[in-house]
Amino acid sequence: MRRIWHLLLLALLLNATLATAVLARSVYLADGGIIEAQKVWQEEGQIYVLLNRDSLITFSPEEINLQKTFAKKKQVAKSKTVAKSVKVPATTAPAAAPEEKKPATAAVPPVESAPAPAAPAAVEKKPAPPRPVATPAPPDPGSEMLALALLGGGLLIILLIIASFWKVFVKAGQPGWKSLIPIYNLFVLLQIAGCPSWWLLMFFLPVVNIYFMVVMHIRLAEKFGKPPLFGFALCFLGFIFFPILAFGPAIYEGEESFAFDEG
Repeated sequence: MRRIWHLLLLALLLNATLATAVLARSVYLADGGIIEAQKVWQEEGQIYVLLNRDSLITFSPEEINLQKTFAKKKQVAKSKTVAKSVKVPATTAPAAAPEEKKPATAAVPPVESAPAPAAPAAVEKKPAPPRPVATPAPPDPGSEMLALALLGGGLLIILLIIASFWKVFVKAGQPGWKSLIPIYNLFVLLQIAGCPSWWLLMFFLPVVNIYFMVVMHIRLAEKFGKPPLFGFALCFLGFIFFPILAFGPAIYEGEESFAFDEG
């Protein structure tokens, strides 16, 4: 009994498979693709493809290869027309073959060809207007005056320091031109302050040179009868206190030399 049921189920499955294969229609696309559908028909210039009971796709005639898709349909239609035209001959006398009626072709009115569109006239390109050149803003006279004032003030301070050095050297009995020679003027200044000449080497050592520079200016102030605090200010504010020392009433006192171990 089970074998009979198995055979019946197998027969139903084969029947359903064959039925779907027979009912399925192949839709050949223009790009070479193939769609298996349940039904294909053409209506109002559109191709309708029924994939299943829920899916219906619409294509334009240009997207479908109509010759391959509707080839079977045309063959079936031809076979039906041939079967209709063939009749069983009568026993008495052969009937005259019916005259084939040609379908009347409607006269198609001549289509007037539309005039070709005139070529567009060449549009003259107008030259682009020149771009405005950004003119620089006029300089502010106030800033120029300030810059000139600062420059003039700096030059005056430099000239004042040079003149002060010259005057200090002259007060100490040295030629003023020695104050204009770099490094050599420090060597002469050590002699004026009464310090050893080898201190000049200490001025090239970092950190150490600060100590020797302060001591030299303190001794220089003492040579002109000034307190040590004036010498300290002379070292760090020379542009103020060197003119005071040079153009003030201070007088150079003595030629004594200064030893480092004197305290």
